[in-house]
Amino acid sequence: MNVINNDSEKDISFDKNLLSKIQEFANIGIWELDLKTELTKWSEQVYKIYGLDSTRSLSKDEGVSFYAPQERERLAKMIMNSIEQRKPFFGEFEFCDAKGQKKWVHSYGEPICDDEGNVVKLIGTFQDVTKRVEFEKLAQKQKEMAQHQAKLASLGELSAGVGHEINNPLSVAWSYLDLLKEKYLESDKAKEIAQKIDANLSRIKNITEGLRKFAHVDSEKKELFSIKESVEELITMIREVFHSDAIEIQLQNNLSKDLFICGSKGRLEQVFLNMFTNAKYAMKKSSHKSIDVILDEVPGQVRITISDTGSGIPEELREKIFDSFFTTKKVGDGTGLGLSLSKSIIEEFGGSLSLNSEINKGTSFIITLPVERKALFQETKEVNEKTNLSSGTVIKNKILIVDDEDGIRDVLGEMLEDLCASVSSFSRAEEAYIEYCEHPEDYDLIISDVKMPGWTGTTFLKVLRENQDIKQPRFLFITGGVNLNLDKENGDVKEEFDGCIYKPFNRKEMIKLVKSLFE
Repeated sequence: MNVINNDSEKDISFDKNLLSKIQEFANIGIWELDLKTELTKWSEQVYKIYGLDSTRSLSKDEGVSFYAPQERERLAKMIMNSIEQRKPFFGEFEFCDAKGQKKWVHSYGEPICDDEGNVVKLIGTFQDVTKRVEFEKLAQKQKEMAQHQAKLASLGELSAGVGHEINNPLSVAWSYLDLLKEKYLESDKAKEIAQKIDANLSRIKNITEGLRKFAHVDSEKKELFSIKESVEELITMIREVFHSDAIEIQLQNNLSKDLFICGSKGRLEQVFLNMFTNAKYAMKKSSHKSIDVILDEVPGQVRITISDTGSGIPEELREKIFDSFFTTKKVGDGTGLGLSLSKSIIEEFGGSLSLNSEINKGTSFIITLPVERKALFQETKEVNEKTNLSSGTVIKNKILIVDDEDGIRDVLGEMLEDLCASVSSFSRAEEAYIEYCEHPEDYDLIISDVKMPGWTGTTFLKVLRENQDIKQPRFLFITGGVNLNLDKENGDVKEEFDGCIYKPFNRKEMIKLVKSLFE
């Protein structure tokens, strides 16, 4: 008997240890509440979830006190319904444990009745589900961000189409304005009005150029670019939009010489854009709204400081501000590029991103980047700097124009014929190809739009270059699209054309480029 009893005791001890381990592994505890005496029993794991020592006693009221008032009320209703209906209850509740840590628990309770059918006890489980709830919140946040990114992508496509439609009439208006200023305006008042129109057309051009620059911000292409020019271009693009919200942007350039960055210009400019939109959001309730941008040179680096006069960042959030998916904004209020991603992009450049902030005074983001010096930075703009056009400029060449926009064909024809060029124009590339194949000696240059019904400009160019039986002309692309990337989307023709100009262009820009092709 003793042997049997000892084995039984060992079995019971083993069962208790096994049950304890199971509770620990599952992070689940067991509890019991006597409704007559209100005495409670808690397993050791319940104490651990509460953050308490299991050697002390824990009353029902003390256990409930860890919950927020609204959670206590919800739990009390569930328990009352369970007793009245003699049915189990379950739910998830948020509370703070004895150490002040926020947790989520899944509580399950079941009524126990006596022989007369009266509920005398409640027994149940108490499981810590904090990790699951946080994961679900993260997954929901990722879903919202993905939806927001999809929305931004759709907006980008829409802006590309809108930009194309704006750039065509803008090119026509600007070119005819140049013609008016040079030939038909005599009075000082008329010239003053024309100058104002010119200034406002330039503002529209800055906006559409900004759309084009940011249409391919994810490009991994590395290049050497001027940090000063990059910041200035961005400020030019957004200044009008921010000004409408009473936000002034000031740039202070303390660089002794132009400094150059090596990397993806588009990705860095999107970081800057994110800094500006964050500043704009932070100043929603500020009486004075301004953003100050300061460029400083430090040994081997450039420091860009972007400061706002916003509400500031609370101290407890400053360490989290660069965490993945952390944001204080509602979905749709941001650019889709969080500070975590901004920081990682800056670090890819070999730089750093930090912040200083004071409540109700504002926040400064400090970006440092390694730089390279150059005596002269030359890009395609070099072509324009070479040529100074006078009113007597003459271009005696034969030119074939292809564009589906009547206004573009007309204004190009007028400006080129005015300079003694011989011009023929077509609305469809297929017709222009037939014309060129029949009279290749009649043309020195083809100017073609990229996006057209039927053959696109790139299709036209491919077919033309594949025909080795005819004289190959110089070929110039024009486009009003904001998302054109000839290097990426049309890589198979990027070596086959001689130049590209974006709409909106004015008369002077077009003539400079055309003249450079024959020098």
